Amino acid sequence: MASSSTRQPFYRTLRTRSNLTREGLYRNIEVACAIHLDFREGEDLRVFQRYDALMQEMLDASHPNIQPISPHLLNVLARNGLIQRESGTTEPGPAIIRRRTAQGTGREEIEKLFPRLHVPVPPPGSIPSAATPSGVRELLGTNQAHLATTFIMQLSPFDSSHRTGVVGTPEVLIPHHAVPFFPSLSRTGREYPDVYVDVVLNTPTGQEVRKYRLWYYEKRKTGTPINEYRLRVGHETIDLSTIGGGDLLVISKLPEDSQPAFEVTVLSRSDRMYSVFQSLCKFDSQGKKWGLT
Repeated sequence: MASSSTRQPFYRTLRTRSNLTREGLYRNIEVACAIHLDFREGEDLRVFQRYDALMQEMLDASHPNIQPISPHLLNVLARNGLIQRESGTTEPGPAIIRRRTAQGTGREEIEKLFPRLHVPVPPPGSIPSAATPSGVRELLGTNQAHLATTFIMQLSPFDSSHRTGVVGTPEVLIPHHAVPFFPSLSRTGREYPDVYVDVVLNTPTGQEVRKYRLWYYEKRKTGTPINEYRLRVGHETIDLSTIGGGDLLVISKLPEDSQPAFEVTVLSRSDRMYSVFQSLCKFDSQGKKWGLT
């Protein structure tokens, strides 16, 4: 924050800057503004006091997510793969965890140091056309599913039940009309047509690369028809959801040639962007709301 006096001491101009990157706008705690205040005006003074209180909160060393740098902290972060020696890093590069190290106590140790925070999701890049459930068939005819940049689906209680330690496969059913949003399935010697997709998963402690599998379950070995598309997301994703369902699974395509090609966020009901994304779920499939944009 930079401040400067203008013309007379009753006036104060507050300026802060942040960058116009995805992280600067939606991930990091950054403020950008220019406010001209006249302290002789009661409302202006109150605005300054609220602004000053916000800045002081961000700089408050007693905040549970602010930790003093110490040899112990550095060892914990290094042991869990969250930091590297400078000689082992590339610059510039994304702060994405490719894998967890086998050593250390893992997630619980990190969450004890840095309690969970809600990760906001950037707003959709475009607003979908006003489609209705009765017009869902038009999605394939107009190729909207293939051209969409974001897939949104409300998780059911069953989707959210297959957590770590619970018997069952952590999968979610994908509506048939949303399948073209994902890469094409193929037969490569495995029992079912499928495709593996690397995604960046947003977690309370950072971004992690995970591998999802989309596959088509046509029929059981007994011949019983199934006709389902299933997305195997892994326990790491389901563990981020709320027991009982209701959260939104948001899968966004990253810019062309990005590796991974998709970004995934589990959006809880308490997130300020929840209602925005929920309003984009125009369709209903197997009792779950979903949408494309």
